[in-house]
Amino acid sequence: MLQAFGSGRLFGEPRGVPPFRILCLHGWAHDHRDFLVLAEELPADEPALLLDLPGFGASPEPVEATNSEGYAALLDEILPYLASDCIVVGHSFGGGVALEFARRNPGRLGGLVLAGVPRLLSRAQGSPSLRYRVVRHLTRHAFLPDRFLERMRQRNGSFDYNAVTGVMREIFVRLVNEDYAETIREIDAPVQLVWGANDTAAPVAMVERALPLFASAALVVLPGVGHQTPLDAPASIVAAIERLR
Repeated sequence: MLQAFGSGRLFGEPRGVPPFRILCLHGWAHDHRDFLVLAEELPADEPALLLDLPGFGASPEPVEATNSEGYAALLDEILPYLASDCIVVGHSFGGGVALEFARRNPGRLGGLVLAGVPRLLSRAQGSPSLRYRVVRHLTRHAFLPDRFLERMRQRNGSFDYNAVTGVMREIFVRLVNEDYAETIREIDAPVQLVWGANDTAAPVAMVERALPLFASAALVVLPGVGHQTPLDAPASIVAAIERLR
């Protein structure tokens, strides 16, 4: 059953009672339900909080556009509910938030388990087309109405971009331009990286390049698994948690 935490703006499903020894953070456009099967496989003495990140599930959208670092700041409200050796499990977008949360709270966590986190290292982004840049310029200077630029964004944007509006769309744009290299270098907690060999959203080659940046990290690659690791290979994430204990 979902419960409110902190000021009531964060909702999650607790398994057991605080202090929680495991915190689970889901991917973009998902919610705490991605971790329900995983939670069933945890030992009975490992109370866990499966959180709905702001803007997903039962947790309302952030008041203003932010990024992974801003999301990590929003999670300060649940610190009183977490054990001093809490392990944070972050999948995809939730993994970026987990990294920033660990940097924000040095010495406070027992470790991180990360799966399918895009943009651990920046990817070269292609420049917008000349036509798009012209329309953007004309829109910004009021020579064209906003609907022209929005029409181009809808035509060329990703599914995730087109599926959201307002502040969540602004957040999505910020997230796809993030790079966690500097954050990784500041992480003092041990890290377990659990990656699907067939993950196209966050390729294994990227995490292999990022691995030397961690102070203490190990990588496990799962054959036949894609991006949705919590759903497709929950036992592998549970095993990673156990390796951190």
